[in-house]
Amino acid sequence: MSSSSHVDKNATAHFVSFSSDYTGLPETATKKVLKTAYSLSTYISTMANEPSVGLFYVAEHVRHTAGHIVAAEAELERCTEQLQHGSHDLDYSIDIVGGMESIAREWSSKVLDLSSSAVQLAETISKHKHKR
Repeated sequence: MSSSSHVDKNATAHFVSFSSDYTGLPETATKKVLKTAYSLSTYISTMANEPSVGLFYVAEHVRHTAGHIVAAEAELERCTEQLQHGSHDLDYSIDIVGGMESIAREWSSKVLDLSSSAVQLAETISKHKHKR
């Protein structure tokens, strides 16, 4: 409490120093104006530093930003789900391409074998035709 009385004395001294500005007013009116100004200043200072006022601004901030955060979280979940589906599709595609590659190797060897057999058969037929 001693610090608040110290502040009160300083504030009162500050307001009294302005009393020379009120030369046209009677002394009682000047004191009333100064007292009112001091009371109003003290009230505003107290209210501005009130913890509940700070909590009000925190609550307002949360109220304004919560919707954006929830929307961003929903968008993130949607994108994550799409990414997972794309990942599964990619894994499946890689498996299919790997299977096609092994099939292509088997078929290419069979096609080469059949081609060489066809060439040999064509040569044999050609030799028999020339002999006749």
